[in-house]
Amino acid sequence: MGSRLSRSVRLASLERAAAGRVPPHHTQEEDGEDPLQAAWEIMRPSMSDEHALLVIEAYAAWLGGGRAWDDSPGGRLLRRCLDAMYQWPTTHWPYSEIATEVALAMPPQVAEVYMRDPGALPLHDCGYKVPHQHFKVCPLCEGQVGWYAYWKRSTGTRA
Repeated sequence: MGSRLSRSVRLASLERAAAGRVPPHHTQEEDGEDPLQAAWEIMRPSMSDEHALLVIEAYAAWLGGGRAWDDSPGGRLLRRCLDAMYQWPTTHWPYSEIATEVALAMPPQVAEVYMRDPGALPLHDCGYKVPHQHFKVCPLCEGQVGWYAYWKRSTGTRA
């Protein structure tokens, strides 16, 4: 339990240190709201503490001029998290009706795939962007994944 507490304290400390700091190509909205921070606050509860810590450490290294985009597990996971956050809330139709908590989810089993497989690509399957080549069913809804699964589900067509 002591190791869990220190990890949690470290996570909170890194989150405070990185709060409000955004990548160089990212700009805040005119009203002062930071969409990247808002997206992280939605995504973070869906992640394990260990995965969130890896993302925060890679992000902090990036802000410090480090190589967060290297081929490390944390760098790969950060890249996928940022991909999802930058696409939200502007995801194109027909996926725009998908709940934000679903669109920005990063459950542990999905994070593990992104960390170990540099070629894993998130694709809209059932509505959630999941690396479908690694899953037989969606880790969120347990529905069918694969090409056109979203369309089959939304039109009632059977595979």
